[in-house]
Formats: sequence, C-alpha cells, structure tokens
Amino acid sequence: TTYTAAATGNGGKASATVIVTLTANPVPTISVTANPVSIAPGSSSVLTVTATNATQVTVTGTDGSSYTLQASGGTQSVHPAATATYTASATGIGGSASETATVTVTANPSPTISVTAYPASITSGSSSILTVTATNATLVTVTGSDGSAYTLQATGGTQAVSPTVTTTYTAAATGPGGNASGIAIVTVTANPAPTVTITALPISITSGSSSTLTVTAVHATEVTVTGTDGTSYTLSSSGGLQLVSPTTTTTYTAAATGTGGNTSASAIVTVTPKPLPTVTITANPTSVISGNLSTLTVIAANATLVMVTGSDHSTYSLPVDGGTQSVSPTATTIYTVVATG
Repeated sequence: TTYTAAATGNGGKASATVIVTLTANPVPTISVTANPVSIAPGSSSVLTVTATNATQVTVTGTDGSSYTLQASGGTQSVHPAATATYTASATGIGGSASETATVTVTANPSPTISVTAYPASITSGSSSILTVTATNATLVTVTGSDGSAYTLQATGGTQAVSPTVTTTYTAAATGPGGNASGIAIVTVTANPAPTVTITALPISITSGSSSTLTVTAVHATEVTVTGTDGTSYTLSSSGGLQLVSPTTTTTYTAAATGTGGNTSASAIVTVTPKPLPTVTITANPTSVISGNLSTLTVIAANATLVMVTGSDHSTYSLPVDGGTQSVSPTATTIYTVVATG
C-alpha cells in the first residue's frame, strides 16, 4: 500500500509518499515417521515429528491416544495394542498442516513344542532320554505323571529320566503368542526273572575222582554254587564250568540273582567207595624137580600194586591186573600175592 501525505499553506502545497509492503505469514510444515513401522504386541515404536512455522504440534492416534509436542516437533514413544495410524498436526498463524504414519502390530507367533523318548520302553532301573524341541517360547517345562518336573532352555533340550513305572511326560512351552504342549510315554517293563540250570558229568564218581558242574544262567547279575559238603564257588553272571571232587555224595545248588528276582537249581554228585582189590594166584605145575620151572598166574582187580613174594625170599612185581611169572624154586616154596588198591 502507498501512503501520500499532502501539506497546503500560504506558501503553496507539498506532498510525500511511503509504500508499506505486506507479506503473508508462512504456512507451517510437518513430517512424521515411525521406527520401527511394525511391532509385536506389547512392544513400542518411536514417532519422530519435525515441524516448522508452527505454534502448536499434536499427535493423535486411531487407537484414541493423543500427545502434544513442542512447536518444532520431537519424539514420542507409542505402544499400540493393534495397528494404529498416527496423525501429526501443526498449527501456526500461517495455517495448518498434517502428516500421518502407521505402526503395524503383528500378532506374536504361537509357540510350538515336540517331545520324544528314546528308548520308549525300558526295564525298571534303566534310563530313557527325552528330547524336547521348542520355538517362540520363553519357558519350557517337562512334568511326569510320576511327579517329576524339569525346566529346560527356551529352545528345549534333552533330559534323562529313570521312571520306575510307566510314565507320561508332558512338555509345555509358554511364550508371548500363547501356550503349546506335547507328550511322550516311557513304558517300564518288569525286569525279567533270572533262570539257571546245573548239570554234573559224571553224576557218579568214586571217592577221589572229579565231576564237572556245568551252570547256565540268563538275566543274572550274580551266580554262586554251594555244596552240601560246605564248598562254595562264584561263577560269572552267565554261569560256567566248575570242577568238584567231593568225598561223599553231595548236592550242589546253583543260585542266580538278578534285578528280576532269584532262582536256583541243583545237581547231585553221587560218590561210591572204591571197590576192594581182589587177587588170585595159581601155579602150574604145582610140583617140580629142583631146577625146573613153574608158572605163577596172577589175576587182580581194583589194584594199584601187585606183588608176589616167595617163602624163599624171592619177590616179583606184576601189572596191576596181574600176569604170569616163571619161578625155579630149589625147595618147596609158598608164593603169596598181595594186591593193594
């Protein structure tokens, strides 16, 4: 606008002008960004707002949230439970402006879990290994129907178990996305009862001879043999051979002990006395002329030594079953045979 000033007086007229230039107020500007633009429930995102030529800056969300920032903007942490669009508005004497940013909320993934047992069947006192695999979990536990309980890493792991009865193991995974579980069963079977057999060969011996005991055992941890004559032997858990030399008839009992119980079996070795030796002697001929020969015939049984002695002080040793011996006595002689056994 041009302004003119005019002056009139006795001396005439005068004027002067001045121009006043009017410029418009600047329009405000605003920008808003979200970092990160995608979050999981319970997490947060930071809105960064930049404004110029503003006297007031506000941020409102479609989730009902509202924030007032400085005239130049600033940062604001937001925690939407669901996807929300945030509108940043700048108001100034030059007008207003707005900008939006969206924060996407994605659901937490559900946890998964699996559990296996190897071996799935054991005998009482043995062990099985549980293998647990979990994803998207913050806590992993395993509980057994026998009252046992274990805590594993969030990704799972392995756990040795030794149940005494058939047990169901439940693996549970807990995470932001919920819960999951799986089961594995370890079957416990009774320990098999041990078995044992014993035989003697020969089953009948003479005093001073030997017999061999043969013992066979299965499912045993300890095998012993005891005799009624007070003898005792320890064999391997599968049995074995044992040489025995009883002096009287003896019953041998083989006992097998295992985790499944006890059992026994017996064998008898009969001892018979050694038979008495017998011996006979004959002379042929029984009458000879001095200087001629007569043959002695000896028959012996159950003997270990056979000796013939004459009353003329002659001596002869024969085989244990006897034999023949020529003699030439110079006078009438009595020959005596002795069998020792």
